[in-house]
Amino acid sequence: MKKSILFLIILSASSLFADSVRHVYNLEYFMKCGFTESNRIKQEMLKNKNAEDMRRNALYNFLPDASLFGGSSFNYNDPSSRQYDNGLRGYGTHSNSAGISVSKSFSSADETIFGYLRSNYDMQRRNLDFETAKQELAYKILKDFTGVLKLQKSVEISTENLKLRKKINDETKILYETGRKSLLDLRQSKIYLLDAEINLADIKLSLKKSRENFFNFLMTEDNGSLFVEPEFPNDDYEFIYKENNWLAGLDIDGKKTELNLLQRKIELFPRLSFSLNWSKSASETYENNLLETERYGSSYGWNFRISYPVFSLLQNHTSYRIQKRNYRSFLLDRDKAKKDHKLKFKHLAEEYEILKETYKSALQKKKLAEENLKTATEKYNLGSVSLTDLDKSSIEALNSEYSVIAKFYDLILKREEIKLHISEK
Repeated sequence: MKKSILFLIILSASSLFADSVRHVYNLEYFMKCGFTESNRIKQEMLKNKNAEDMRRNALYNFLPDASLFGGSSFNYNDPSSRQYDNGLRGYGTHSNSAGISVSKSFSSADETIFGYLRSNYDMQRRNLDFETAKQELAYKILKDFTGVLKLQKSVEISTENLKLRKKINDETKILYETGRKSLLDLRQSKIYLLDAEINLADIKLSLKKSRENFFNFLMTEDNGSLFVEPEFPNDDYEFIYKENNWLAGLDIDGKKTELNLLQRKIELFPRLSFSLNWSKSASETYENNLLETERYGSSYGWNFRISYPVFSLLQNHTSYRIQKRNYRSFLLDRDKAKKDHKLKFKHLAEEYEILKETYKSALQKKKLAEENLKTATEKYNLGSVSLTDLDKSSIEALNSEYSVIAKFYDLILKREEIKLHISEK
């Protein structure tokens, strides 16, 4: 048993040491950073707490009004008083009072009830917005991560291209010295070499800026490690349309607007109100003491009332008509938003299918360009093709590699964009 535990400890230590030696960044690490350190999530969590407190306050409004009271009074120059105040040198009546009172009232269009219902809708909407924020953050991290990966691979390709340019330049020097190439070819080869160096420097600068922006967004430090490409799923993915969290939030907004309309409508009818009250109090005079509980007396009552607004009826009716038109306008906007959302899904799915085909074509083009460059290099060494033709083949091969990388990550991002559009995890 002890040997097994010792083996696990050694294995864990070896794993940690291996991770420290590799010094690589993976997508999972950045996702964890984003969901714990990014400002977007922190702000959304603060909004969640505010929504919870607002709903809690709406619930507290159902509590009755309760108060404790106490007081002391002295009436001076009362002939019937048997108390004498030495400070004022006069007679008076001294009394103390204390008690508790509780009351609560409700009405037909009570804001307490409707406010609580609205707070529930607000909380539901906040939960949907929080889920949307997390999905948008995940997409943002993936987009920036693949952007760095793309530039990182571009640096690798440009580095290989620079090596090729140096090799061609060295071979051109040899061919020039043997008289098989002209001075113009030698100079042109040097120009192509300098172009490759400039291109590599530009891509490295873009990579540096991209990494700095990415780590700044995640509020974490960059130790300069390489980004490791994750295993992306197969591109043969079938998307099924469904409404996303944003549209679900519009439905909740519709329920909230409908609730406001109901409140305005109730205000057109006679106002029903009901109230309850209860109190327990006592007064202390010269003869008794407030500490004597039997001195406290209780009183309670209820009140039911029907009233009808006379002069405010016109204003209430106008408010109801405005709210009704606002609700109709909202329904029109919501229906339009749902149609637009479905149409955008159709366009995204079509773009995804086109990207799949263009990616396959880019792979074929890359293979042909590599074969063409190999053939052109062999013929250039034999002197059967010019440096210009070799350069064209080299540029074509380089661009085809860039194209494959770009379309590969565009395909991945398009798939995730569709998932984000339909709120699919």
